[in-house]
Amino acid sequence: MKLKSKSGAVHDKLTSSFKLHCAGELERAERGYRQVLRMQSTNVQALHYLGLLQNQKGNQGEAEKLISRAIKITPDNPVFNNNQSQVFLGQG
Repeated sequence: MKLKSKSGAVHDKLTSSFKLHCAGELERAERGYRQVLRMQSTNVQALHYLGLLQNQKGNQGEAEKLISRAIKITPDNPVFNNNQSQVFLGQG
């Protein structure tokens, strides 16, 4: 039996969490994203998706912090920057 590499486990957990997120299973998706970040604290996709999820839950401050961390790592990502703008607009 072959063991999964850490990057394979991260990818699988991120993929399953994103599917849960899309299905509206926000609590389960959040747990999965946080698990990914425990394994790989600089995973920009997990930071971004968890930020989006926090925004959906009305936690704009937390959303802004998470998306900002993703932008610090990947500053030229237009999707991250656009979604951060949406969070700011929601803060009023």
